[in-house]
Amino acid sequence: MDVNGFVKKIFSWRVLIGLLAGGALGYAYYHFIGCRGGSCPIWANPWRSTLIGMAFGAILLFDTRTKADREPEKE
Repeated sequence: MDVNGFVKKIFSWRVLIGLLAGGALGYAYYHFIGCRGGSCPIWANPWRSTLIGMAFGAILLFDTRTKADREPEKE
């Protein structure tokens, strides 16, 4: 795979949507459920919870299929 293909795969629409949705859900978790006492270091900080949510969203929507799997079979 060339560098251009790798960059296109990483910055695809699916991953960007995953980043935005995950970040929103991570912040919502902090705001509505989060740890107020500070005993859980990940969810007690809004920046950390947003970043963790963004990472989860990007991982869930990252396309791991190969090019051969995406193209339909030619008869």
